[in-house]
Amino acid sequence: MDLQLNGRIAMITGPAKGMGAAITTAFAAEGVQLALVGRDVAAVEPVANEAKALGAEVIVVPCDLRDAKQVIIEGSGIILTASRHG
Repeated sequence: MDLQLNGRIAMITGPAKGMGAAITTAFAAEGVQLALVGRDVAAVEPVANEAKALGAEVIVVPCDLRDAKQVIIEGSGIILTASRHG
């Protein structure tokens, strides 16, 4: 199915399982570049690898979105302040 998403960018939260994992693989198959945001990088990595195998560009961002110190919303943008290295 061509959803005309090729080249778009998506940030997906909770990508390690369930709906988040399903959305990740579906978007990867459509050519979407992915930023996968989750608390447990080790749990996200298998889904990230599957998305990469489908040809997607993927980064994994460790972040707990429940922690206001890790997330800043400015206007129409979201800034994740957590370190990309844990």
